[in-house]
Amino acid sequence: MNRLLLCLLMLASQSVVAADEAFAWQTPFELELPETARTITLAAGADAATFMAENGLDSARILPLGRSGSILEVELDDEAWQAVSDRVCTGNDVASCATAV
Repeated sequence: MNRLLLCLLMLASQSVVAADEAFAWQTPFELELPETARTITLAAGADAATFMAENGLDSARILPLGRSGSILEVELDDEAWQAVSDRVCTGNDVASCATAV
């Protein structure tokens, strides 16, 4: 009798867990996406460190491209990026500016 009762309790507990899992998709979740990548590609011959200092981009990361110039990766929100890109992306030292998701 005890075995039968134990088996029934185990089956009941498993069906409750399965029911919870069936509705788990309805629970809100937070999707963690990578930060938006913003880059400034400097023209060949432009000094990346000087460009960063002159334009207040102290937190940028320099990715050298050899003789082709370099890329600056910057972490800025939309407003700050708009201000920076309006100010620097039309300069002679800049080959291109880009935002990638």
